Amino acid sequence: MPTTYWKPHPLGWGDLNSPVRIGDRNYPYTIIWQPRRKTTSIQIHPDGRIEVRAPPGATTDFIVAAVEKRKDWIQKTIVGQPTGGDLKTPGNYRDSIAWKGETFHYSVSYGPPASKIYIKILIDRSIEVVSPPGASPAAVKRAIETKVEKIYEQVFSKARAVAVRRTFCDGETYPFLGGTLTIRISRGKNKISLAREGQYIMLGIADGLSPAHEQKITRRAVELTLKHETYNAVMPRVIHYSAAFGVVVPPVAVRKNKKEWGCCTNQQRLFFSIEVCMLPPRLLDYVVAHEVCHFLVIDHSDFFWKVLQVVMPDFLERKEELKRDTPLYRLFCG
Repeated sequence: MPTTYWKPHPLGWGDLNSPVRIGDRNYPYTIIWQPRRKTTSIQIHPDGRIEVRAPPGATTDFIVAAVEKRKDWIQKTIVGQPTGGDLKTPGNYRDSIAWKGETFHYSVSYGPPASKIYIKILIDRSIEVVSPPGASPAAVKRAIETKVEKIYEQVFSKARAVAVRRTFCDGETYPFLGGTLTIRISRGKNKISLAREGQYIMLGIADGLSPAHEQKITRRAVELTLKHETYNAVMPRVIHYSAAFGVVVPPVAVRKNKKEWGCCTNQQRLFFSIEVCMLPPRLLDYVVAHEVCHFLVIDHSDFFWKVLQVVMPDFLERKEELKRDTPLYRLFCG
């Protein structure tokens, strides 16, 4: 029997076809209502998709008005041209720089929030530059050149595995407890459906969705699947290691966390990243044992590692393996 766990929520995606008229062209955008958000923000992705993130109480009319106020910025960011007058800075673009016989490419985006030039090396080693609207391409390149040695070391380092940038499409495969899970999409459905059948994530969607909208639904389906599977995978190990350390089994929750595999809170609760089930079992065990050990020793002192070693003698090998291979098991590259 397949496991089904798609739960509709009153907050979520809005209409992808909601357009804003700029000049002689309509630009569609997606509205996402987020329960904890307090303000409305607009995000433009590198592929040109426009996403409006709004608090739960925001009406469609309010969101439309907020988007209308940012028309100039949207136009500048997407195509590099405002609705009126000349723009002194370009829109998003890509460039490259050579160093020590290697050439690496970087993407540049302009936005009002940026007060200086920021350089980000993502987990898949792609380079993103966020720049203030007034910075020229030459100024961006100079900023890259001042940090080229550090960028080179991170981009071409052999100390860590290189991440895979996920596309969230039909047939994409994800690591899963030493094996794999593959997404299968069926179109022409009356409503969204999601189930796990063996090594497959079975997603049913309607016909006629735009590629961007379909990708967004697929990504959410993968997130929900991993969250469910991570909880099922970690709970038996939490019980096991709680007994091994002699502590009470704590409450466990799973949530998105791009930086940490898990954490132990002051409220005596454990949180794990939704991607933990992507790890092979020996590394999943290390993550769980590590976090449960914090119920005995809160910090990472020498004593912490000695206590962990009693339960997991080869913890150091697992720790180094996780550090080296973490990019392989991360779902998100940002």
